Order: sequence, then structure tokens, then C-alpha cells
Amino acid sequence: MTELGYAQTTAVFATASGQPVDVPGMSVTVDVGARPIKVILDGLFSQTVAGAYIGLTLLDGAVQIQSAYATAGVAGAFVPVHREVRLTPPAGPRTFRLQMCAAGLGQVWMHAAAAYPCFLQVVEL
Repeated sequence: MTELGYAQTTAVFATASGQPVDVPGMSVTVDVGARPIKVILDGLFSQTVAGAYIGLTLLDGAVQIQSAYATAGVAGAFVPVHREVRLTPPAGPRTFRLQMCAAGLGQVWMHAAAAYPCFLQVVEL
């Protein structure tokens, strides 16, 4: 595997929006060749209301390529999320980004720091 691009953040981000919003720093533009690629997301998330859902969406430009809903039974508990998506897009520049929303009540949080960054990585297979 060859890394084509990488974005990470060590900043905490929170939203109460019920609609997906871009997560600052979680966007990467790469030049895709003829080989398949894999887009990888890894991070820690939480919600302020027990049983509410953290909505995560990975996009290729404006097209949704993956979504995940995570929750914990306890408000504020960290939920580790790791997603991988294999794609064979046309060659050329592509921009991948992460969006997040509160799919329910309260706020959702992305937790990140130097010791545990949240990252988005694109590799060629």
C-alpha cells in the first residue's frame, strides 16, 4: 500500500446540528491513479445524551461513500470508530472529507489530542 494523502486533527470538535457538517481539518485531496484505493477513518467520539447517535459521513466530493452511526449507553462515554472503504474511482484529483451530526438529542463530540489524533487516510492498494 502507498499512502496518497493524510489529514489529522488534534482539536476537539462538537456540534448539535441534526444535519451533517464538515469537521474542521478532516479533508484530504489526493491524485488517484488506475489502482483501487482505500479511505480510512479512525477516531474517538461521544454524545451528551445517553442512547443518542453520533452520525458520521465520509464523502468523495459531494457523494456519500460511507456512513456510520455510533452510540454509547452512557452520556460522555468514548466510542472508538474505525471505518475503511475500498473504492475504484476514475483517475484524477479527489477530495475526501468527514462530516458529523447529532442524530438525536444533545451534542456529539469528536475527541482528539496529540496522543490520540483523529485521522483520515487514503492509500493506494
